Amino acid sequence: MALKPIEFRKDAYSKSYRDIATSFVRNPITKDVGSVINENAIKQALKNMILTRRGERLFNPNSGSEVYASLFEPLDPFMMDLIRSEILNTIQNYEMRIQVSALELIPIYENNSLQVNLTYRIVGEPISYEVDFILTRDF
Repeated sequence: MALKPIEFRKDAYSKSYRDIATSFVRNPITKDVGSVINENAIKQALKNMILTRRGERLFNPNSGSEVYASLFEPLDPFMMDLIRSEILNTIQNYEMRIQVSALELIPIYENNSLQVNLTYRIVGEPISYEVDFILTRDF
């Protein structure tokens, strides 16, 4: 009897993800720092990666994005396109667990901010997820 080789793609399956909750609320049972799992862990990681300025992490100075530096420029179509490409490049370079389906940037001129609506799919799962957050200038 001949054995058939099994084809296996490492990027074609999903697994469980766990991360520390950024709210730092204690778990009432274990008294340990709370955690987030699976899609919530990925949502938290996406926000953190996009909102982290490049050079902000001491032992990993290349991680993060240049989105905040772009927010101090006039918000015109060219700058919106630059911010969109910076977000997509950051996700492509640092978040291998997802595939971006859609990215929408909505300018809020009266508050000098930008609403980000990101739709993505976790690799190996057929379900789409959404994460929304607002980028604003810090003065």
